[in-house]
Amino acid sequence: MLFHINYDCIYCSLEMKCYVTVCGKANDVQKAGSRKQKMSTASKVTLGLSLVVTAGIITAVHLKKKSDGEKLREGVYRDLERQERKRKNKAELEEQAKLTQILRENQERQDREDNSLRT
Repeated sequence: MLFHINYDCIYCSLEMKCYVTVCGKANDVQKAGSRKQKMSTASKVTLGLSLVVTAGIITAVHLKKKSDGEKLREGVYRDLERQERKRKNKAELEEQAKLTQILRENQERQDREDNSLRT
């Protein structure tokens, strides 16, 4: 069996605890309040959950930032591709306009030759 006895220290006037066994020998002498207090289960659960949630938020923000950066980069590449397609389409349109002009000139010349042969 273990008993504890509270008494005041004569030198520093702090409350002391002396744990005495049945045989009367002192096992441990401690200053009052210096004993470590254990965390309650609710405190441990709350601390654990807050750590998990904090780690999750930090991870989510990091991943979001990374995906946003990738989307921005992809957007730049899409814009460059779009500009290249636009340039090619414009070149094709100009070529078609030239070919159309040549075709019209050839048709007009052909029509003039046909008219001159008829007369």
